[in-house]
Amino acid sequence: IDDAGIMAIISARVKDPERLREKLLDRNQEAQYASHSDIVADIPDFIGARIALYFPNDKDKIEALLSRCFNIEKTKTFPSEQRQYEGYNRCFSGYRATHYRVRFKNPPETCLGNPLIEIQVASLLMHAWSEVEHDLAYKNKKGVVSFDEYESLDEINGLVLAGEISLQRLQRLS
Repeated sequence: IDDAGIMAIISARVKDPERLREKLLDRNQEAQYASHSDIVADIPDFIGARIALYFPNDKDKIEALLSRCFNIEKTKTFPSEQRQYEGYNRCFSGYRATHYRVRFKNPPETCLGNPLIEIQVASLLMHAWSEVEHDLAYKNKKGVVSFDEYESLDEINGLVLAGEISLQRLQRLS
């Protein structure tokens, strides 16, 4: 990414064991896992990475780079099915990003084999907003979310979308 002249912040993680346990217990009620392979097929993000782009226009360059290094098994573009807020109708589109589920074309020699990796690509602004929205509204880490909090999240999302437009223009002018 650096060699391609793309400005971004990259982070990666392996799913936290306690959060994975909670997710498996929750999803098993519906999925009824019978084997390890059932779990692997259902949970695509044991290993994840985020590419937070300074300039949203670089997403096509990132896709080209990913295609060179990985076999892309699935691409999911947001906004598609956005989370709805209970009792509040959004004015703005919410999360805007592309998630890729990939495997290495030439996997490194590890005990993991060639695992599925989820790579999320969005603007740096969108990633920041989505972290707040995820923890506040989706995971309810602060308890019940009020109408005013939903409205603030929506308003900030609008500012993020406007900021992305400004960054696209700034990149064109550079």
